[in-house]
Amino acid sequence: MYFMKNSKLRYLGEGLLIIIIVIMLAIGLNRLHNSLKESSNESSFIVDRTFEGCYDDCSDVAPLDYEAILAEERVQQQEEHKLAVAERKRQEKLEEERIAQEKERERLAQLEREKEEERKKKQQELEKERLARLEEKKKQPQTQLASRGTSNAGQWIRFEATHYGANCYKCSGITATGIDIRNTIYHNGMRVIAVDPNVIPLGSIVEVQTPHGTFKAVAGDTGGRIKGYIIDILVESEEASKKYGRVDVQLRILNQK
Repeated sequence: MYFMKNSKLRYLGEGLLIIIIVIMLAIGLNRLHNSLKESSNESSFIVDRTFEGCYDDCSDVAPLDYEAILAEERVQQQEEHKLAVAERKRQEKLEEERIAQEKERERLAQLEREKEEERKKKQQELEKERLARLEEKKKQPQTQLASRGTSNAGQWIRFEATHYGANCYKCSGITATGIDIRNTIYHNGMRVIAVDPNVIPLGSIVEVQTPHGTFKAVAGDTGGRIKGYIIDILVESEEASKKYGRVDVQLRILNQK
């Protein structure tokens, strides 16, 4: 009984082994068939491409030169590689030029900023110098010209001159000494100037040298901003005063009140 069971098992194992071998052979044959089919398709493609329609009698057509084809493909690959390298170098050069241009623009912008800072610095220095000169003028003795019989009478003294018109803001056309300047810039044939009475007494006759000419004037007016060695010269209008601006002048007292 035991022997019979062992025989059945052995036959069953051998049968399974045969079935597995058959399946593996079938799979191998199928793969071989597919491979041969693909090779046949590729060969047909090469033949069709090479012989250009030769399907019947192709005995007079030269066989394919596979080495020449491979050599041609290698040459083509080398050319493509050269083109790729050249394109990469061109792109790198363009990038270098772009970076150089950006650096140049930044350099020029930095120079412009430095120039602007230098210009502002110079303007500040000039403004400081101007304010220092004004402050120095204010520190000069206020009674230097105002004292009667002073030794400076008739001597030329440097003043800073501004200009104003009778139509200026909050101007009435009548000076601090009562001179009507609404229709003229003269009084008794002389120009009219505004002064600091502590420096030049009102009513004094003076001579003024300006970049625009020399004239005699009467100290007939005052002003809120006319302090120290500053005078304000009456001109035709406020528009004309802007044209004359602020200038340095020489002044001397001819007849002090």
